[in-house]
Amino acid sequence: MSETKKNIDSLYRQYYDELRRFLSSKLRNREDADEIAQEAFARMLALEDGYHIRHPRGFLYRTALNLTVDAYRTSQPRADQTDEIAMAEDLPSETPGPESIVHGQQRLGQLKKAIAELPPKCRQAFLMHKFENRSYLEIAAEMGISKNMVEKHIIKAIAHCRRSLDAAG
Repeated sequence: MSETKKNIDSLYRQYYDELRRFLSSKLRNREDADEIAQEAFARMLALEDGYHIRHPRGFLYRTALNLTVDAYRTSQPRADQTDEIAMAEDLPSETPGPESIVHGQQRLGQLKKAIAELPPKCRQAFLMHKFENRSYLEIAAEMGISKNMVEKHIIKAIAHCRRSLDAAG
C-alpha cells in the first residue's frame, strides 16, 4: 500500500464519522451525507501520489461543502425553465442592427479624426490614460511634465473629442 493510501486510510478512520455527522446536520439526509463524505475522500485519494495537503481536515470539509452545493444545484427542479425560454423568445434581440453598426463605425471614425487633430503631447497623454490605463503620475513621469499638465492635456483632449462628435451629430 502506498504512503498516500496509508495516510488517507488513517484520515478516513480519524475524520469520516465526524464529517458524516456534519453533513447529516446540513443535509438532513444520512444517505446523502454518507455519499458526499465518501466522495470527498475519493477526491482526496484521486490526487497524485506525493501531493501534500497541509490541512487534510480542512480539505475534506471544503470538498464536502462544494459537493453539497453541487448536489443542491443539480437537484433543484427548474419548472420555470420552459417559461423563461418562452419569455426570452419574445424579447427583442440585443444584437445591433445594420443601422446601429454603421452609425457606430461613423462615430468611431469621427473620434479617431478628433484624436488625430490633437497636439502631439496632448494626444500622447490622452491615449496613455484612456487606452493604456496609465495614471496621471505615470504619464507625467514618462513625458517629463507635471501631473497638472497631464490633467490639462486630458481635459483638453476630452473637450475636443466631445465638440467634434457633437458637431458631427
